[in-house]
Amino acid sequence: MKRYSVIRCAVGLCATLIGAALSGCDGATTSVDTKAQPRVIAWAPVQAAAESWRYPFPGVVRAVQRAPLSFEVGGRIEALSVDVGEGVLAGQVLARLASTSYRLAFEARTAAVDEAVAQLREAEQQFRRQQDLHGRASASEAALDEALAARATAQARLAVARAERRNAEKALRDTVLHAPYAGWVASRSAEPQQQVIAGETVLELQGEARGFEVLVSIPETLVVRLEREDVAPVSVAACPGKTLRARVAEIGTPNNRNSSFPVTLRLASADCALKPGMTAEVMIADRLDVPHQPGTGAATRIPLTAFLGGDGETQRAFVFVPDSADSALGVLEARDIQIEQLTAEGALVRGGLTPVEIIATRGLAFLRDGQRVRRLVSASPTERVAP
Repeated sequence: MKRYSVIRCAVGLCATLIGAALSGCDGATTSVDTKAQPRVIAWAPVQAAAESWRYPFPGVVRAVQRAPLSFEVGGRIEALSVDVGEGVLAGQVLARLASTSYRLAFEARTAAVDEAVAQLREAEQQFRRQQDLHGRASASEAALDEALAARATAQARLAVARAERRNAEKALRDTVLHAPYAGWVASRSAEPQQQVIAGETVLELQGEARGFEVLVSIPETLVVRLEREDVAPVSVAACPGKTLRARVAEIGTPNNRNSSFPVTLRLASADCALKPGMTAEVMIADRLDVPHQPGTGAATRIPLTAFLGGDGETQRAFVFVPDSADSALGVLEARDIQIEQLTAEGALVRGGLTPVEIIATRGLAFLRDGQRVRRLVSASPTERVAP
């Protein structure tokens, strides 16, 4: 019996509430409760498109003047007198190969030249003798021609012998490796007593005469926005508190699996002591702006979640209009905007919005023009459009 009493009470209460609701529907219009709780919205400020994201990338300082050094001949390294990080002077001896075989080859070529000189001298004497006899009609024309040919052959043999001696002399000189300019030893890839072939890198030398540059790896999403001669700020750990300027000099092709592009930036003259191998941080800007079109208004940037699709080429955004300055209460104003460009970082808007205005960023499908809302105290970190 108690349970039936509870059910009857509940049914009666529902009927009472329905009756009260219907009692207010006897007119043509319904009054709106202005004291309804405002809807809470997530928001973000509209940013000027001239601003840009800046991403830090680690890099390595290296000298513009650099070269891998190697012997032009092969052999066994007899001495290697420098190590990584050591400074060297122009013309300084860096390494030597065992030169015994090259010295013997040079001596053999020198002896061959001496032999060719003697043969040419003999051929010259024979030619002059035949020429004298031919003038007195004591030698035939054929004998004179034969002597002339023998002299030409001797001259050619001497020329070949001298060229071979020059090659042997150069090979002997090439057993000694000299520094082409002053600088530092950046790397050393060989050791004494090691057998090397001609052209195999032994040392890498970097000089300071032509300044320094920074090598960084940039992902493909940002490298498409880089152009040669673009300027970027650079910080070097060895120069605290100083910001250097670097200009893009080269944009290479990816050489690894993560599609990063090697980018070389040439450093301007710095008032701090730089050395190859120092670590650096390069700030690369992601520019979202497009050329200004007359009559379209200033370009701005908003989050990707801050607009709804509209008719044709227009979209809709909801601007928060506060009751007073710095008030968290206000109403929404629907605006028609035009999206110029979409990226992973935001949407570029042409016209319809003004920098520093506040727009709703979540639940736009449930918002309407003139709706009473309350914005969160601070923007959500995920809605940040600029650092």
